[in-house]
Order: sequence, then C-alpha cells, then structure tokens
Amino acid sequence: EVRGCAIIGNQFLTDTSATMKCFGHMTIDVKGPLCECGSYGCLNTLCSLDAIKNNIIHQIRRGKHSLLTSLVSTDDEINYHTIFQAIEMRDPLCIDALEEAAYYYGLAIANTILILRPDIVVCGGTLIPKYTFFDTVKKTIETKLALFPNIKTEVYRASHAYEIVSQGAGAMVLEHLVN
Repeated sequence: EVRGCAIIGNQFLTDTSATMKCFGHMTIDVKGPLCECGSYGCLNTLCSLDAIKNNIIHQIRRGKHSLLTSLVSTDDEINYHTIFQAIEMRDPLCIDALEEAAYYYGLAIANTILILRPDIVVCGGTLIPKYTFFDTVKKTIETKLALFPNIKTEVYRASHAYEIVSQGAGAMVLEHLVN
C-alpha cells in the first residue's frame, strides 16, 4: 500500500491516519487496473509491492523470460524477496517492472507538489533503496515540473526506509527550537 503525509507549519495537514492511505488512491491512469476502492488506475494498483509482483507474474505467464523462473518452482512462489533477488541479478523483467512503478510514483509526487508546493519532499519505504527506484522517481518529478521553474521543491530519499516518520517529527522539533 502506498502512503503519504504532509507537514505544513509544523502541523500535519490533516488526520494522518486517514490521509496517509488516501495517497495510494490517487488516480494515475484512468485505464489502469481496478483498485479495491472501485476506481481504476490508483497508485496502489501501479506501484505498490503487490502491483509490482502482480505485473511480473502476469508477464511471466504471458511467456516473458525472467531469472525468477530459475529461483522458484512455480510462479505462485514468487514473492518480494525473490523479486529483489532477481533485481540484484539484473533481471530485465523485474527491473522494468520496478522502473515502471517508480515512474508512476514520481508522477503522483509531482502532482502533489503542483498542488501543495512543499519546500521539501522526503521519500521513504521499502522500494526507495532498491536498484534505481529513487533515481527514476526524482527524474520523473523533475521532468514533470520542468515547465514550472518557480517551483523549487527539493526531493530527498530517507536515510533509512523506515525512519521517515521519525525524520519528519525531528524536523518539526528542530524547526521549533531554531525559530
């Protein structure tokens, strides 16, 4: 599940328990896969871990070659660990699926930047440190925002995939102490 949160003026934008999950339901492709929410092409259906896994399994079942077939006996055994192992082995199918997910994630962040105009965006989570995921996200954002030179949002990766909430809270404390 893809999640997001915003801190504005040292306050969370809205109730984070609800808002964090809403980010994953941003429509990115109206002709995309059906989401559990009833819409088509939500971010969750295009760039979550489940979406990447389903995309890869679908392509293997259609006859695409992947190193995954040498790592598992059946495609039912494909999981995130085997996908990440295949990515480390430079499997083109898995890399393409990861890069496609990064592109969609970058579009969602770029759209959010256009609406909220934040100073900083920090990306965290399981996928950010994988292969070139973050680089593709950042490049997608830069390409999308190229026509808006007045938007100076800086995009960073979290130093650790699971420390993003702590980093945001720490930034709020530092901001309060400095001002």
